Amino acid sequence: MQALAVTEVHYMEALAATASEFARGAVGAGRGMSCFGLKGGIGSASRLAATAERTFAVGALVLANFGKLENLTFAGRRIGPALVRRLAGSAPQTDRGSVIVILATDAPLEHRQLRRIAARAGAGIARTGSFYGHGSGDLALAFSTAQTVAHDGPAVQTFETLADALLDSLFDAAAEATEQAIVDALWSAETVIGFRGHVRCALSEVAHDWATLAP
Repeated sequence: MQALAVTEVHYMEALAATASEFARGAVGAGRGMSCFGLKGGIGSASRLAATAERTFAVGALVLANFGKLENLTFAGRRIGPALVRRLAGSAPQTDRGSVIVILATDAPLEHRQLRRIAARAGAGIARTGSFYGHGSGDLALAFSTAQTVAHDGPAVQTFETLADALLDSLFDAAAEATEQAIVDALWSAETVIGFRGHVRCALSEVAHDWATLAP
């Protein structure tokens, strides 16, 4: 577990393969993930935020591996109890595991503001029904692509930064992008049979008739 398995070669291969469309769901690190007792994995979403007479993007990439099925909530609608009834006999669950959220924006923000953006990922996670149970590891990181720092630049460098009072729309975008990235992970995943025959069902298979999922 302590081996440095990822080398420069892997990084260069991943960089060369970057594209706007990429595999999501039960792929890569997401293959072994469970989210709300269903198949979890990789998900992504983005939102636009208007502020200071400009429009910025906020994108989220998540590795979803957390949550208790009965608490699963979509767009404020708690569908978990109906899914619990459909999956009667499944093992008891707790809200534990982990979710990793990476937030990227082209807004000009400094490190303290990015920390505040990252904190809003928690709002998006909570909207899906998680209450951060004991043993749950929840990590969020935010970065900005707005500016680069020259290694051999002038001794004193200046950067454009948004005023703190103008961040609300970015906070809103970060929360919603995180929520929808988790939803994307659930809908993109396929049913997987894992170690010792453990099964994690895909949401698309157990919630195919969405309209009948009464609270």
